[in-house]
Amino acid sequence: MEAEYSPNGPAGYEHREVSIKVIVGSLVILALCVAVSCILMVVMFRVLHATTGRQPALTNLTRPGMVPPEPRLQVQPALQLENLRRHENEVLGTYGMDAQTGAVHIPIDKAMDLLLQRGLQNAGGKLPPPPPQGGSPVNSGY
Repeated sequence: MEAEYSPNGPAGYEHREVSIKVIVGSLVILALCVAVSCILMVVMFRVLHATTGRQPALTNLTRPGMVPPEPRLQVQPALQLENLRRHENEVLGTYGMDAQTGAVHIPIDKAMDLLLQRGLQNAGGKLPPPPPQGGSPVNSGY
C-alpha cells in the first residue's frame, strides 16, 4: 500500500490519482479516431462526387441561363429597379402635387426642417397638454 498524502512531502503530483499512461493513451486514441474520421469523409465525398456528378440535374433551376416560363413579370429587373429609385428620388426631393388627389408634397429636407421648427402635433392640430408638474406618480397597480 502506498503512503498517505502529506502536505509537507516532496513537490510534484499525486501518483495514485492521475496516471500519465492513461492520459497519453486517451489522447493517442482520440487522435487516431479523428484521423480515421477525416480519411473516411474524404473517401465518402470522392465516391459521392463520382457517382452523382454524371446524373442529370434534379431540378431545372440548377441550369444556368434558363429562362423562366411566361408571363415574365420583370424582363430587366436591374433597369426597373434603377428607374424606380430615380422616380422615388425625384418625388421625395422636389415640390409637387398629385393630380388625382390634389395632395401637395415637399422635399424631405424641407419637411424635416419644418418639423424641427414647428414640432410634432396631434391629428387635431393642437399640442397635447403638458404632463402634470410635481405630485406623486400615478399608481400603476403594482
